[in-house]
Amino acid sequence: MTSIIAFVDPYQAISSEFSESECISFLVALSSYHRIQGSSGLELASDYITKVLHEGGLNVKGHSYPYARDYGLLEAPVGWDVRSAELFMLKPEEKLLHNFVRSKTLVVTHSPRGEMEASVVNVGKGEGERDYEGKAVEGKLVIAYGGPYSVYKMASKKGAVGILLYKREGPEEAVPYLGLFLNEEEAKDAKAVALSISRKTAGEILSSLERGKDVVLKAKVDACYREKAEMKVVEAIIEGNSEEKLDLIAHYCHPGGTANDNASGSAGLMELALSMKRALNEGKLDKPVRSISFCWYPEYYGSIAFLLNEGRRAIAAINLDMIGERQELTGSTLMLIRAPHFATSYVEAVLHYELKKAFSTISPFSSPRKALSIRFSSIGYECGSDHDIYLDFGVPAFMVNQWPDRFYHSDQDTVDKVDPTALRMIAVAAGAAAYKSASIERYPELKGYVYHYFMSLLNEELGEALMSKTKDVYELRKIYLCESFSSAVQMISKELASLLRMEYVKSEVEAEEKRYVRNFKGPVQLRWLIRRFGEEKVAWLKELLEEKKYYHTVLMNALPMLLDKPISTTELINKLRAEFGGDISKDHITSMLNFLREVELISEVK
Repeated sequence: MTSIIAFVDPYQAISSEFSESECISFLVALSSYHRIQGSSGLELASDYITKVLHEGGLNVKGHSYPYARDYGLLEAPVGWDVRSAELFMLKPEEKLLHNFVRSKTLVVTHSPRGEMEASVVNVGKGEGERDYEGKAVEGKLVIAYGGPYSVYKMASKKGAVGILLYKREGPEEAVPYLGLFLNEEEAKDAKAVALSISRKTAGEILSSLERGKDVVLKAKVDACYREKAEMKVVEAIIEGNSEEKLDLIAHYCHPGGTANDNASGSAGLMELALSMKRALNEGKLDKPVRSISFCWYPEYYGSIAFLLNEGRRAIAAINLDMIGERQELTGSTLMLIRAPHFATSYVEAVLHYELKKAFSTISPFSSPRKALSIRFSSIGYECGSDHDIYLDFGVPAFMVNQWPDRFYHSDQDTVDKVDPTALRMIAVAAGAAAYKSASIERYPELKGYVYHYFMSLLNEELGEALMSKTKDVYELRKIYLCESFSSAVQMISKELASLLRMEYVKSEVEAEEKRYVRNFKGPVQLRWLIRRFGEEKVAWLKELLEEKKYYHTVLMNALPMLLDKPISTTELINKLRAEFGGDISKDHITSMLNFLREVELISEVK
C-alpha cells in the first residue's frame, strides 16, 4: 500500500502547486478590465475572479454593497463608466495629444462627459483663490498640478469648462492615474471635464504659454454616471477546525492596462487560493486549525463596507498590494509594512520569517548562511491600503508591498514590469505564513522565534531612540512597546511573554485628566472634512499634511485607532511618540484632538 508523503514545510507544499504561467494569465485577464471604483468593468472583474475560484473547487461567497453611500467616514463615490476620450491640440499646431484607447488613465475618474474647444490658462497648483488672481478662466481649460479634487472644485467654481491635470514627477511620457471620486450630489453639479496628461504634454503646453502663444485644445469625453453601481467583494474560504479565521486580502480595482497595482496582488491571491486548495486535496497540507479566507476588495470602500456589514472578526489580515514588481525596472524594494506596535500580533513575526526565508537563496563566498536575492525591508506602520481598515476595526493587519515604483499610478504600469517568479515567491510566503499562523499549535518551534523577533524589534526601536537622542521616546518605548510585544507573544506563550515584561513599567494617568473616545469608524479623510466643514475650516490641517506627509498615517489613521477606547490626551500622545518617534509634535496631536472634539467626532468620557 502506497501513501502520499506529506510536505513538512507549507511553503514547499503550496509552491509545488503554484503555477506562474496560470498566475500571469489571471493578471493579464484582470488588467484587461477598466476596474475603476463604481464602474461596470470592476463588476465584470469580480465576476471573473468568482468564476475562476469556483471552477477551482473553492467555497466562494459574493457580497454586494451600493456605491454613493457613507461607510463610516468613507463616502463611496458615485457609479461611473467611461467609453472613450480624446485630447487634440488645435493651436499653435494641430495634433493628437492623448486618447483613451492608448491610455486608460486619460480620463480623471468620475469626470462628467463633455466636448469643448477652448484656450488653456495656467493656474499653477490650482487649489486656492490666489492661483486664479488676475486670470480669466471662465469658458477656458485650466492646466494645474494640484490635488485633483481641490483643483476641480476651485476651477469649476471659477467657470472653467475643462481641467488638465499633470504630475511634476514620474516618467515624462506617463499619463498619471488621478481621481475625483465625486459623491452623488457633486456628480449632479459636475460640468467641466477632467483629463490627466503626461509631463511631456504639460511641458509643451506650458512652454507655449510662457512664450505668449495661444494654446487651444479640443477635448471630448464620453462618460456616464451609474445609478445602481454595485461594490462587489469576493470571498473564498478554506475551512478550518474552529470558527476563528485569518484573512488574506487584495484590492482588485484600478485602471485597465495596469498590472502591478494591483492586478499583481489580486492575481497572486487567486493563484495562492487555488494552490493551497490543491495542496490540501493532494494531502500535502492538513486542514488548518482556523479557517483561511481570501478576500478581494474595491480598495478601502469595499473592505470597510464588508467589515461594517458582515460584523467581521479575524485573528489577523495579510494584505497583498503591488507584489509583482520587477525591481530592476521599477526601482522598488519588497517591504513588510508592520502593524502599529500597539496593534500587532504573533502573525507579524511569522510573516517576516517566511518572507526572509523565501528569498534567502544566495550562497556567500565562504559561509553556510544565505543572502537575500531581492531588496527587502521591514518597516513601521504606514497607511495607504486595506490593511488600514482592518486595523481600524481592531484586527492586526500587515501589508506586503513593493515600493517605490517609478511607474506607479500611470499607464506605464504594464505587465512587462512584472516579475512572475518574485510574484510567486511573495504570494507563497504570505500563504505559508497564513497557514502556519492559522495552525500555530502545530509549530511549537515558532514560539521561540516569535519571542526573539519581538525582543530584537524592541532592541532595534530602543537603539534608534538612543541614537536620535530622544530620551523621552526611549523611556516611552520601554513602557509601551514592552506592553504591546508581550501581549503579542502571550497569544501563543504566557511563559515567554513574561520575559518581555522585565523592562515594563505601568504608565500612570493623572486622575483628573479627561479621556476621549471616537464617534465614528474608518480613517479620517481630508476630503470628508472638506465636504462637511469647508476648505477654510480645515486649511490648517491640509497645510500640515502637505508639509509632513507621514502625518497622514499618524493623524488620520493611527490616532483614530487609539481613540477606539477611552484614552487621555497624555497617553495618546505618549503612544504615538513611542510608535513614530521624536518628530511627532505634541502640539500637532493636541490641535487634531481639539479639532475632532470641536466637530463632534470625538466625545469626552465622563
